[in-house]
Amino acid sequence: MQGGRRNYLVDEQEHAVADQLLRAGSLQEVQTVLLRSAASCKVGALLAELRERAGRLRAAGRAAEAELTEHLTGVVERERIPEFERRFRSEGRPTTTGFPEPPGELRMWLEQDISRLLDAGDLDAGVTASHQADRVPLQDVGEWPRLTGLRVRLARALRAAGRPWEALAAVEHVGFNPSAAGEFSRSGLVYVTLAQLYLVRAYAYEDLKCPQAARAAFDEAYQAAQLAGDDVLQLQAQTGTASSNYAEGRHRDAVREFRRLLQFAESRDQPGFVASALNNLGIALRSAGEHAAARACHERVLVLAERRRALVECRVTAQFALGDLAFDQRDIHAAGLSYLHGFMDAVEVGAIASAQAMLTARLDRDMPESDLLLKLAAVFRNLPSRPRDREDWRVTAAFTRAEAWSHRRQGRQSEAVRLLRRLREEAATRGGGAWYQDLTTDLARTLAGSPEPTDRQEAFDLLWQERCRLREAPGDGPTVETASVLDHAPVYRLLVDLLTDPPGSRPLRLPDARPPIELAFDLHEELHERTAIRRGAPASFSALRGCLDGLAEAPECAYVSLFHGPERTTVFTYAPGADGPEVTHVPIGSEQLARISGQLQRTFDGDPRTFPPLAPLHPRRPWRRSLDFLGELMPLVAAFLPRVAGRPLLYVSGDGPLGTLPLHAVPGPSGAVVAAHHAVVRVHGAGSVLQAAERHAASGRSDAVTGTRSRSGKPTVFCAGVAAREDPVPARLEGDAALLAEAGWQVAGPSGEAADRTAVLAGLRTASIAHLTCHGYADRQEPLDSGLLLAYGGRRPSKLPAALSVRTRLEHLLTARDFARDRLEVDLLTLRACGTGNDEFAGGDLESLVQALLHAGVGTVVAALWNVDERSSRRLLAAFFRNLADRPAEPLWRSFWDAQRTMLEHPARPWESHPYHWAALAISGDWRMR
Repeated sequence: MQGGRRNYLVDEQEHAVADQLLRAGSLQEVQTVLLRSAASCKVGALLAELRERAGRLRAAGRAAEAELTEHLTGVVERERIPEFERRFRSEGRPTTTGFPEPPGELRMWLEQDISRLLDAGDLDAGVTASHQADRVPLQDVGEWPRLTGLRVRLARALRAAGRPWEALAAVEHVGFNPSAAGEFSRSGLVYVTLAQLYLVRAYAYEDLKCPQAARAAFDEAYQAAQLAGDDVLQLQAQTGTASSNYAEGRHRDAVREFRRLLQFAESRDQPGFVASALNNLGIALRSAGEHAAARACHERVLVLAERRRALVECRVTAQFALGDLAFDQRDIHAAGLSYLHGFMDAVEVGAIASAQAMLTARLDRDMPESDLLLKLAAVFRNLPSRPRDREDWRVTAAFTRAEAWSHRRQGRQSEAVRLLRRLREEAATRGGGAWYQDLTTDLARTLAGSPEPTDRQEAFDLLWQERCRLREAPGDGPTVETASVLDHAPVYRLLVDLLTDPPGSRPLRLPDARPPIELAFDLHEELHERTAIRRGAPASFSALRGCLDGLAEAPECAYVSLFHGPERTTVFTYAPGADGPEVTHVPIGSEQLARISGQLQRTFDGDPRTFPPLAPLHPRRPWRRSLDFLGELMPLVAAFLPRVAGRPLLYVSGDGPLGTLPLHAVPGPSGAVVAAHHAVVRVHGAGSVLQAAERHAASGRSDAVTGTRSRSGKPTVFCAGVAAREDPVPARLEGDAALLAEAGWQVAGPSGEAADRTAVLAGLRTASIAHLTCHGYADRQEPLDSGLLLAYGGRRPSKLPAALSVRTRLEHLLTARDFARDRLEVDLLTLRACGTGNDEFAGGDLESLVQALLHAGVGTVVAALWNVDERSSRRLLAAFFRNLADRPAEPLWRSFWDAQRTMLEHPARPWESHPYHWAALAISGDWRMR
């Protein structure tokens, strides 16, 4: 009976945790639930419970809730916190059984044994001793600071040995309560120890690629360091928080945090703190594109470090950073001098191993200029140093790989292949998953450049095996790091290139009967699916062709997909009725596309960070700023326009920066923009087209506009609007009800302070057509926490949500998660909201608010690609809704396209023919349904 009772309690625990997860309002809350339940919840049982619930919901026809539950299941599978507990249990720790009357002397003796073993360098025995000590409960709470310090020391040693799992285990379950620490609670020692505990925990989380948990631990460390009054620990904690933002690509957040850190360091008048803060800020500024400001930071470090031997290491970092800045400008001579000075400074203080690692880490650039850097590295390659074995291999491997690249650039293919084969074999034996994949793609790229057909086939086989390995990799453990989207992309790009480039004298031997172009298309779509917010089975070309060929609008539509790489973009085009997809390579690479995307945002939205600050574009004088950079995209549209002639409807999919660019506003070879002859519907891969077709068929509705109708028979639109508290004239965002009424619609909904989450959700539950006017927020880390900023507690939101606490921000946010949880089946959602389509928090080729909304169940989304002009956006949407009301039998895409063309070709005001006005709003998702 006892065993059965225990199983029943375990089942109840997993059931309760599943309830808490489904009620969570954000990713942060999900992580909190998992952290709190880690000691009592079995991961396998929890996953089984969530999967069972998802199956019941789907069987009951509650698809949106089922999708949300499946998404949570994926979060739990990816989340490392439950995995930590599973590993702890496999080691037999922690437990408090076996000592009914714990002898305090035994615990102290065991703790002293840990210290002795660490002093002797016997790390494994120290870990074993810590396990034994944990089985004995502590009696004297006054010993907690000292014992916690021992665990911190053990964790640091384990991290230094490359054992982050065990490092986290050493500190994750340390029971430490300052208020119960006796007389020590009145001293700073307690909080110093606590800050050190949180810091080492944060660093272990960083090692394990858990940025959210690391950031939370850094915050706790900072609070403890403040209570301790320890400046050094405060700086370390603040630096950790800023660095975690930098590591996640939040460069603006990192710059802000590093500036705050610099101010703190300067207030303490400590040159060492200031120099470190300046270097960190300079590195973040470089990543944010502010090269001049970055250079000024590092040059200031050189001035501070002059004649100060204690700051030589800061000077080394500054010299290497200045070399990077020069390298960015292709000034290889200046870069080489800076690297040389940095290395000589490192030799001066005996930091040779560190400098070797810094220098060889910069050999990852495969360009002719790197040859000089390679020669420089060779000078110092064999200097005596004592790096750890693993790091020593990485330094040697980086150098050897750079040598192979140099051979490849100079046409010595066989020598390059020999070096890369050897390195790949070494990486396999050393368990370097990420290195193994990088070297596989390097080797395949080198073989693909060979004139020998056998080498080309070997390249394809290597990449295909790697693609299969990545697809079949389990969802936990070290493979998670190698299975990230960015790691997948090079494998897929090389496969697509091999399949779409001219085959040469002998065609490739393929794994199945699909033609090479169709297989390339399917691989492209497979990568698209891996970048989706919720993953499913990737769409095949065969399924897409069957769908498009069967549409009523098949004669007037076409599908265009753009797949960018470092040096070129591959354009797939399929017009229904054709034998297969056609492919074109355009020499426009990722860097150029990202530059054009950034230039577009600065041109239209301005840039307050520059000096002098760049104001947003003046709506009545838009021609004062050049749009010549859009002309650089003409080869992209020229690649598909001849193949879609006479087809007014285009479904366009683009990854990465392509998703932020208004291709409908790009001029074609004739000089006319794409929108002059084609309506563009933005989709996220072929899967989105299939999903839209299935949704349309399942609805059983015609293409006529449908909506909630009042008793009078007139269609009703749910309309809600709220301005930000910083907006000078709130009525400009809160008066769209009149706009829709003038277009012939019945309108209902709150505005201003009344437009809070509760009121908006209540209206959306019964609406099939909704129009919201507000500001938007997109969360890159968790797209389901992206959303629209609404009122709360009778107060308007701030338009700067990133500066608020998570709790305050979520109080004002109506998230995509809310849409899924409430089973909101909105057919058409128009957003006259700033920053909803693209902003600094959007995830580029990974996430965006629009994608999150579509995956949450919204049929069609109309959102802004840049901060819209209030007047022209109102007129464009008014024309769109007027078309919907006046021509109910017309498909939605045509109503929207006609509104765009009217503003483009016959503007009521001349300036509105500028793309800033008519191209700002874009339609995504289902092109027919509302």
